[in-house]
Amino acid sequence: MDEPYILAETFKALCRDKKLSHGAFRLWHALYHHRDHEEGLCCPGQRTISKEIGCDVHSLQDWTDELVQRRWLRFHRTGRNGKTFYVLLDSTDHEPLPLRKSD
Repeated sequence: MDEPYILAETFKALCRDKKLSHGAFRLWHALYHHRDHEEGLCCPGQRTISKEIGCDVHSLQDWTDELVQRRWLRFHRTGRNGKTFYVLLDSTDHEPLPLRKSD
């Protein structure tokens, strides 16, 4: 399947996930726009994301946990106080989203 189809299906599934809060949906969407073209990972800072979606930084942890629990997101941290890398999952068995084609 091609990326536009998977992305459209993923957005539909996110919208229909009645257990997903509006804040968690907004976080997923913001993270999507920070994905790396080559690796599909994203690692924006919490302050950057909180400014973009207009929320308190402390809300992001709850929404991140919610996305992980609902299987829309995976993440890992590198080292002590290191960066957090996010992997967005799609609606097709919650696999990582396909990589974007670079411009």
